[in-house]
Amino acid sequence: MRMRFSRPAGYALALLSMVYGAALATAEDARAKSRTATAPADSISILEAERAGQVDLMLSGNGAQSVKLVMANRTDQRLKVVLPPGLVAATSVGQGQNMGFRSIGVRPENPEVGAIIPLAAGQILDLDVAAICLNFGLPTPTSDVQFKLVDVADFTPDTRAQKALRNVAVLGAGYGVAQAVAWNVFNHMTFAQMAKEARRYLNTDEISVAARFVEALDASGTQELVDPAYFQNGRVLVRVRGESGLDSDASRLQKEFEGRRLFGLPVQVVEEADAQTARPSTLWVDIMLVPDAARPGNTRALTTVKHHSAQGGWNKLGNASIALNSAVEKVTADDFVRAIDSGVATAFVKVHPAGKKRGVSSFQVVNKLPFSVDTLVLRTSKAADAPEVTLDGLAIGPNRSGGTSIPTATGILERIELNGL
Repeated sequence: MRMRFSRPAGYALALLSMVYGAALATAEDARAKSRTATAPADSISILEAERAGQVDLMLSGNGAQSVKLVMANRTDQRLKVVLPPGLVAATSVGQGQNMGFRSIGVRPENPEVGAIIPLAAGQILDLDVAAICLNFGLPTPTSDVQFKLVDVADFTPDTRAQKALRNVAVLGAGYGVAQAVAWNVFNHMTFAQMAKEARRYLNTDEISVAARFVEALDASGTQELVDPAYFQNGRVLVRVRGESGLDSDASRLQKEFEGRRLFGLPVQVVEEADAQTARPSTLWVDIMLVPDAARPGNTRALTTVKHHSAQGGWNKLGNASIALNSAVEKVTADDFVRAIDSGVATAFVKVHPAGKKRGVSSFQVVNKLPFSVDTLVLRTSKAADAPEVTLDGLAIGPNRSGGTSIPTATGILERIELNGL
C-alpha cells in the first residue's frame, strides 16, 4: 500500500523576483500568456480575491529566508484560492528588500496554474513562507517591513525576468539554486562572484546548478517554460563492470540499464566518463560486481559515485556497498536497478527522526547529493512489505538539509527522486 503526500503550502512557500535587461512587454501581455493554463472554474487567484475583497492579505518580513503571510477569508463561503507562479512580495520603492514567490511547496496538479489552497468561510491562515532575498547586500527584512503582493508582470515589464520567475516556481528549484539565479539575473552578479562573495549563503553545487538553469532559460527561445528534460537528460551516467567470472553478467546488466531511470532521472550508459559525456552537474555511478564475502554464493555491487561540477573535473562523493542477495546469474535487470536506486539513495540521503506531536512524526532530511531531492519514498516500518509514504515537492537543495513530516511513527528511506535542479 502506498500513501502520497505533498508538503503543506504553509511550510514550503518560497520567494523570488528578478529584473534583467531584455525585451519588454506590457503587464497585460504577460498575463494573457499565463492564462493558457486554466485554473478550475470554482477557484480564484489570490490577487483577484484580494481585489474583490474576498480575502485580506498581510505580508511582513521574517528574516532572510522567510516571509510572514496572513490570509483571511472575508466571505461566508469556502474559497479555493490559487497561488499561481509569478507572485512577488514587493516593498515600496527605495524601502529595501523585495521578494517573489519561488515555489509553493506542493506539487500542483497543473504546475502552470499553481497551488490551490482551500480556505473555509471566515478562516485565517497564518503562514511562515520560505523566502529568498532579491537584493544582495541589503538589510534582512524584519517584522516591521510590510510587503504588497503583486504579479511579476506588474513588478517589472521585463519579459525575461517574468519568464525566469515562473520557471523557477513551476520547475521546483531548491532554495539555494533559486537564490543564485536571482542574484545573477537581478543583481548581475556572475557565478564566479557568488563563489567568492556569497559563500555564507550558497554552496558550489547550488551555484553550478543555477548556472545550468540560466543557460537553459536563455536557450529556450520563445517557449514560456523550459523543457524539464534539459535538466534531466545526461545527468546520470552508469558503468557496470565485474571481477573475473562476473564480467559477462556485468555486461548483460549494463546493457539492460540503458533507458532506465535512477533517482527519477534517465540513465546514460557509458564505458568512460570522458569530456563529451561529462557535462557540468553530472553524476557518475560506477559499479563493480564482486562476490559477497559475507554471504557465499551471493553478489555485491561496490558502487562509487562521482560528480562533475561547473568548476570542472570529477570529484568523488563516496561509496555504497550494495547487497544483491542473489547469485549474479539470477539477478534480473529490474532487481538490479531497484537495488542500486535504493542503495545509493540511502548512502547519500539520510532521514533522521526529529520529534513527534499529535500523531505526526517530524524528520530531518540530510541531502549529500549535488542535486535537489524532489521526492522521498519512506517505509512506515522495518518490514519489507510495509506501507510506503511518498512525499512530493520537497525541493531539498544540493548538500542541504530540510524538514518534513508524516502521520506515522516511523519513516525509513526507500528511494528518492531528483529533478535535476
